[in-house]
Amino acid sequence: MNIGWAWRPVRLRGASAAILGVLALATSAALIGSLVHGRWFMMDDPTILSWLRPDGRLHLTDLPHIIRSSEIFMFGTDSRCRPVYWLLRMTETALWGDRTTLWFTTRVFLFGGALAAFAWTLAAAVGPAWGGLLTLYITAQFYWGDVWAHASLGEQYASAGLALFVVSTTVLRERLGSRVNADLPIVMMSVGTVMAVGSKENFAFLAVPLLIALAMGRRTGIVRTRGSAA
Repeated sequence: MNIGWAWRPVRLRGASAAILGVLALATSAALIGSLVHGRWFMMDDPTILSWLRPDGRLHLTDLPHIIRSSEIFMFGTDSRCRPVYWLLRMTETALWGDRTTLWFTTRVFLFGGALAAFAWTLAAAVGPAWGGLLTLYITAQFYWGDVWAHASLGEQYASAGLALFVVSTTVLRERLGSRVNADLPIVMMSVGTVMAVGSKENFAFLAVPLLIALAMGRRTGIVRTRGSAA
């Protein structure tokens, strides 16, 4: 049986991509699925609890005060600047309230989605076999336990942004090679960059490949600009 295909770069599509997604979600559930029975972590989660009314919900009338007291309105006066993190945290608080099961179930899906994105990107770069081994190495890193053991951390949203970023780079590379319009992957890269950098400042370096990709796209004419679209 010829298994040489497993070592050749391939962009997984259709059923193969779906199977990859299921495996990634199953891996996430096996590693952190028990968190769905978790409770609030008193080091990071009290901020969420402070936003909740006695009925366990975040009321929209409280949002103006919450936003004014967050890092969004403290640029230049606070050592941190994570506007996307705070906005996503507020959104989840409005959706899930004090129901920790929903908070941690979302973490299982976020981790599974990140693993699927990394595996899909690596398979397209070095083949499914090497991609699988490298994804296992990424999955085995000890820091994931701390990242996902909380109801809401900036690293969680940054991981989702990075996942979107790496997937978009594979799509962009294919578009650049075939000279097909690359507006969509550029938008995906931009959203991923904003999400990652706005949740964890360490990912500011992602702006560099984004600017390079945008410049390459404009030079080759496969990224439309306001002037070229007219």
